[in-house]
Amino acid sequence: MGSGSLEKQPYLFAFFDPITGIEVKGISSILEPIEAILFTSGKSLESCSDEELKFAVHKLLSNTNSSGAIDFLSRHASFEKREFWVKKSNGGPPLQ
Repeated sequence: MGSGSLEKQPYLFAFFDPITGIEVKGISSILEPIEAILFTSGKSLESCSDEELKFAVHKLLSNTNSSGAIDFLSRHASFEKREFWVKKSNGGPPLQ
């Protein structure tokens, strides 16, 4: 699919479904697995707080079993683990 100045490329998400044994093409959303995580604590996207949503995203991204749910986000994406610290205003050592 392509139109005008858009690069001609497939815009549908394709993945192999191991249960049915066929390749599936369609749309996918990161919101589905996030809502499933929220559901386990009795919340939904509509009823959760910002902090609960952030925690659900964290649980999704940090769970090695959920990599299939996020593989489609970007094939160019990368991440690195960082440790952040806060320096005391009086010039003392960083707080851990």
